[in-house]
Amino acid sequence: MPGWRVGGPDAAWQIGAMDDALHAYGSGHADGLAGRRDAALAESPATGPDYLVGLVDGQVAAFEAALIAAVRKALGEAP
Repeated sequence: MPGWRVGGPDAAWQIGAMDDALHAYGSGHADGLAGRRDAALAESPATGPDYLVGLVDGQVAAFEAALIAAVRKALGEAP
């Protein structure tokens, strides 16, 4: 895959970019779980897409947790 080889002159940049992408995804996931959105991170040209994917994943995780809790409550089970 072009641009993602191990080693080479731009390997340090690739690692830094991947770290930034993972950090943005993690921030988005945490924000999604908390039900908030950081507009500055979402609009960042470098990491905005990663943040938004994390945000949606966090929102889905929060929905799933709420759904499971509601089903357990309806069934009379402990949370």
